[in-house]
Amino acid sequence: MNKVSLLAASVAIALTGCGGSDGGSKPVEASSIVITAIDGYLHNAEIWVDKDGNLANGCEFNTEIMTDKDGKAKISKADFAGMNVCIKAVADKTIDEDRGLVPKSFNLASPASESNNVVVNPMTNMIIEQMAHNSELTPATAKDEVVNAITDTGLKVDADMIFGDYLASTSNEAKALKVIGETLVDNNDKSVETQLAISTEVATEANDIIEESPEDLDNYAPVVEITTQGGITVKPNSRPVVDESPEEVSMELGDAWVTVDASKLFSDADGDTLTYTMKALGADKNGLDDKNGLDIVETTGLITGTPKVAGKFIYQIFAEDTKGSISYPANLNVTIETPNTAPTHNPEALETIQNQLNALTLTQGDEVNKVVIVATGLFNDVDADTLQYTVENVPAGMSVTLNKDELTLSGTPSSHGESTIRLFANDGVNQTSAEADIILTIEKAAVTPSHPLEGKTWYSLEHGSNDGNDNDEFDYSRVWCDSFKFEGGIVYGNVRSSENRTECTDADTQMENGTYKVENGRLIATFKFEEDGESLTESFEVDVAGNADDLAQGAKTIVYRPIALDETAERYTYFADESDAEARIQVKSDDSYDKRFGYMYLPAEQENTYDLGMVSFALVEGSQSYKAYMNFDVEGKDFNCNTINEFYRSFTFSGDDLTTPYSQHYIGGSCSTQFENGVEYASVYFDLSGIQNLEIGNVYSFIGKTKDENAEYVEAVKFSIEWTGEGDNE
Repeated sequence: MNKVSLLAASVAIALTGCGGSDGGSKPVEASSIVITAIDGYLHNAEIWVDKDGNLANGCEFNTEIMTDKDGKAKISKADFAGMNVCIKAVADKTIDEDRGLVPKSFNLASPASESNNVVVNPMTNMIIEQMAHNSELTPATAKDEVVNAITDTGLKVDADMIFGDYLASTSNEAKALKVIGETLVDNNDKSVETQLAISTEVATEANDIIEESPEDLDNYAPVVEITTQGGITVKPNSRPVVDESPEEVSMELGDAWVTVDASKLFSDADGDTLTYTMKALGADKNGLDDKNGLDIVETTGLITGTPKVAGKFIYQIFAEDTKGSISYPANLNVTIETPNTAPTHNPEALETIQNQLNALTLTQGDEVNKVVIVATGLFNDVDADTLQYTVENVPAGMSVTLNKDELTLSGTPSSHGESTIRLFANDGVNQTSAEADIILTIEKAAVTPSHPLEGKTWYSLEHGSNDGNDNDEFDYSRVWCDSFKFEGGIVYGNVRSSENRTECTDADTQMENGTYKVENGRLIATFKFEEDGESLTESFEVDVAGNADDLAQGAKTIVYRPIALDETAERYTYFADESDAEARIQVKSDDSYDKRFGYMYLPAEQENTYDLGMVSFALVEGSQSYKAYMNFDVEGKDFNCNTINEFYRSFTFSGDDLTTPYSQHYIGGSCSTQFENGVEYASVYFDLSGIQNLEIGNVYSFIGKTKDENAEYVEAVKFSIEWTGEGDNE
């Protein structure tokens, strides 16, 4: 894990003087600090700062400011001067203006500067990384380490270029820094010592290219190999290149798509066999299919499919060589036309809704008990299409939902102030959605409220191999009940033991020196521990994403958001009553149907919306073998394996005595779409034909692991069942 921690620094704020007559005028202080985010120039990257100066939690404050297409953003000098700055590049949202849509989230940092212009690039990041791992280092010493790692190779660059905007220069040395920077981003998860070594090796190779064939730098993409002993080898390689841009496609919705052969757009100087991928820019909008029904064949580069909605789409096509180097993107513009008209919003209805919102008195920390506002007529569609609704920018701690007739507010706001909530309606035919903004004002509490998680014990299910003892015999992934309590600045938890496979126990022990603080409504937990002889500190926000009363009374949906920005957020349910958590892990194989299921929030067709789903499961003995399965149902709606496979990466059924020639302690599951009562449901089946006997009294776990990129949005599947010698599959 690559932890970026930002140290606080005191800086002098330079005043910009301006000349004039009669003795001149007073100096004028710039009001903003201009941030430039660089791999290529990074567009739609988040700007974070180290506001509290705490090394342990690093860059903990999100300014809510995004970079523009030039990789630039302005932050307030009055608010953020003297603070270290970092950027978060978000997968499938941030665009590298050279390398295209960012495939994997990463972060970069830069130390505080007295300049009004701060560059954040992979080399400034190594300054911060060194200081984070060695508190005795000064910024100057850390800076020298980076400069020496690059310039001792003979590469003729200075500190200003290394830590500045080298993309603005066309010199060969600047191109070499670009290669170094891109290689560092691709190895962002490595230790800073390894990154410094990579910098040296790549700089050496780049300097040789400058001396022998500088034109090769443009497409130079070295392959880094790291041995188990930590040795670094850099092998020369050229990335695939775009030889020609694809022709724009225009067509009518409903017409047949004419296959596009993207393989003709690329070549590779090394003669490698290429594979192809395609991404859509702006695919996170409107909850639409990310590629609008189109896709690319990985091995041939053929783009096929059937467009689903009308609009203007930009697809980025990439070629990858056999060494893992990826081309810069070829942009395919597609226009799908239709006589169907996109929905619109009604300003008069919006004004009426806003007046009703203005009449509300909402207070930080006070529960909003399902306030319903009439929203009929807010969005109109002349084609009478059925509209799909989404809501964005909901205040922390609250839930805001919209349908054609009602806007519903609920939850407990954890912060105060004025929030602009965005409402969208899409007709499923056009890419363009109708939009309307409403303003919700939340008053500051007279007394700062406690965080809704403080002062009580919460129970959560987790999957993992840690069973609390030093015996490795049964260290395989199982489902456990973990307990948490946030009280008096201390994070308490249970000490996990074998009984937590079926029972929840008290949260009475401080976890890993765990502490927490509540800041601007956010609960930040910090843990300090040792791993492999190294002292580590990790911090994350425990975000209350909403109430989960549909799952169990008083339950809450929680998202763990690591403050180390390169880690994945994860979704959990916190149960207020231990019996609700235990009901999912105390199931017996001969229990009746009404005890062998649990409710879950499952992804709905519309992005960032959820349906209340039911997951039922069974373990039975058939005529020839044992069988285990899980069914995923949403009442009255289709829910099939396409959705399962989009959000989940694997399903396992695990237990002490599950051993086959191919696996130890677990059996993998496969999904098939079934049809019953007019709707589809997804069924995950576990083939236990290789298991001769299940021991009565043994507990087995059903686990569905989410894909990393979806762990924030969908919770992992976690249930357990005890084999009694008989099964019930009704």
